Amino acid sequence: ALCLERSLDMMVSILAVLKAGGAYVPIDHDYPDEMVEYILNDTNTYILLTQKHLEGKLKETIKRNKNVQLLAINDFKIQDVLSKESCKNLSSVSHSKDLAYVIYTSGTTGKPKGVMVNHLGVVNRIEWMQNEYRLKVEDMVLQKTPYTFDVSVWELFWANWYGATIVFAKPGEHKNNQYLCELIREKRVSIIHFVPSMLKVYLSYICEDKALDLQPLRYVFCSWEELTSEIVHDFYEVNNRNREAAIKTKIDNLYGPTEASIDVTYFSCDQFARVIPIGKPIQNIRIYILDKSLNPVPTGITGELYIGGAGL
Repeated sequence: ALCLERSLDMMVSILAVLKAGGAYVPIDHDYPDEMVEYILNDTNTYILLTQKHLEGKLKETIKRNKNVQLLAINDFKIQDVLSKESCKNLSSVSHSKDLAYVIYTSGTTGKPKGVMVNHLGVVNRIEWMQNEYRLKVEDMVLQKTPYTFDVSVWELFWANWYGATIVFAKPGEHKNNQYLCELIREKRVSIIHFVPSMLKVYLSYICEDKALDLQPLRYVFCSWEELTSEIVHDFYEVNNRNREAAIKTKIDNLYGPTEASIDVTYFSCDQFARVIPIGKPIQNIRIYILDKSLNPVPTGITGELYIGGAGL
């Protein structure tokens, strides 16, 4: 289990857990004590990685659970121990069906639900993203989604796998529009994710200053909520401000439940679209619209969405 603020420590810890053959379980340091205890017990965790400034609060939280060992990875004592270890890369011990992470969502029973995702689903999802959008070495991917939400997975690993750069937003600043705008420009961020409602607010902020635009962004990805045609229209209004820009920002709508390895469908948004659908399935994913008897419904008829394939 990890209880860390967004930082290099967080990235190193996630990679360390995966390289050791484990699955990481992200915990927000603002979670109530009861939820932290529930997650630790539910996953049968015996190591909790954290940072020194969060250690005091967590000691109180886990004092009733004697099976959990708390390690502050930026503690100088631990760093001294680690400095004596081998620097050689660990041998790979994980297989495609092994767990990569467990993310907790709100359960219908009132208790949080731990969604277990394996390496196969994550690899398929990120390989699709590279095949579709071709991340370049010079790209800068902004990591601003809290790591307790699965969008953070592609923000963390896409650039890491393909040689681009990850830019970490400061803890707690991912909703600050002024900070984001300055960070995007300063670090030349080219890839970013927005929840649609937050994108709407961000676009309004940019519109207040005619000197601002979407540069140097290449792609804006949206998910979690319905992306409306009004937001897309506002996006292209801002995007078309600087017609001479070498880069025209594109916006894509992504959809998928946590149980299906982040996203399962995508749609490239046209500025003239009246409706923004969730789109078509990504690679190695099957999507069906079925009736109550599990028969495919005709085009235009309401049904239930069923997902199959490598992501589940």
